[in-house]
Amino acid sequence: MRLRPIILLLLASMAMLDCSATIVADNPIVHPDSLVSYAREYIGTPYGYGQSNGKRFDCSGFTSFVFSHYGYTLARSSREQYLEGDSVERGQWQVGDLVFFAGRNGGQSRVGHVGIVVESNGEQFDFIHASTSRGVIVSHSTERYYASRYIGARRVLAPYETFEAAHNERPLTAHEKIFGRLEFHPIPDPIRPHEFTPKKIKKRRRR
Repeated sequence: MRLRPIILLLLASMAMLDCSATIVADNPIVHPDSLVSYAREYIGTPYGYGQSNGKRFDCSGFTSFVFSHYGYTLARSSREQYLEGDSVERGQWQVGDLVFFAGRNGGQSRVGHVGIVVESNGEQFDFIHASTSRGVIVSHSTERYYASRYIGARRVLAPYETFEAAHNERPLTAHEKIFGRLEFHPIPDPIRPHEFTPKKIKKRRRR
């Protein structure tokens, strides 16, 4: 009869583990560098209007595809994505921020293009995006075309330095009240095969 309380405790602990896993899945904690690393794996993917299937992308299809890999659901158009997250002041860009530009035919104040910041020094930034002519590429904010069309930025991901603090300050789960607080571990980079573009071999002409 003494085994019964032990068995019940073990079953309760297993249930608590399941609940804990659900909490993590519903509230993803993503290192911005991990998200950008994943996005870079699609460099060279062709452009496709209205596409977001991993084989072809338009601009908002690419950003929504990348963020969805980590559990975030973004709106499907760049104009709607401009309403996501928090506004970012010029010069405050961080890796993982969404950056927005005017489109070709919508006027200088209407959002028509979106990308993801991959690097920033506070004065300028590099961003990855799906361009209509070259597919997924990395561009620089000082390029004339983009510099003249920049509209603003939004932050969907929290800055990395806030992740551990938030983890340590949150209430303990039922499982942690028994076994202690779980250590903070950011989600690692996804494991995917390395993609590469074979170099073209120049054939020598026979004389």
